[in-house]
Amino acid sequence: MVAIHLAQANCGQYEKSHTTRMVDEFGKRCMLEFRQLPKRIAMMTKLMTVVALSACMALGSGAAWSCSMAGPNTHIGAVTAVDAAAHTFTVLDAETRQPITFVATPALLKGIAKNQQVTVTFEKDGNKLAAKAIKL
Repeated sequence: MVAIHLAQANCGQYEKSHTTRMVDEFGKRCMLEFRQLPKRIAMMTKLMTVVALSACMALGSGAAWSCSMAGPNTHIGAVTAVDAAAHTFTVLDAETRQPITFVATPALLKGIAKNQQVTVTFEKDGNKLAAKAIKL
């Protein structure tokens, strides 16, 4: 009976020490992961920043490339003003973000309204830009 009691006591001690070791190992792993947490947060922050900047560049660059890609003597942008009496209209250029004023015939000005996206093909006429075609 004493031998069984001692065996059970040893078994209990073994289980306790084994459990204690498992808890200690788990605690160490948790501490290691906890110590690495600031590095992981910094890495994720950098990654998210790169992703956000890439998305902004991808979305913003479509309009910036549009004038260059449209060809020579072509501007793309939004109409900001139309002056039928002076036969002119102004476009906010998508590439340069600068207003550009074009001279146009009354026939070309008929379908143009403020805030429309247009593609203007033009020729230089001295210091003026004469619109030859306007696509809505």
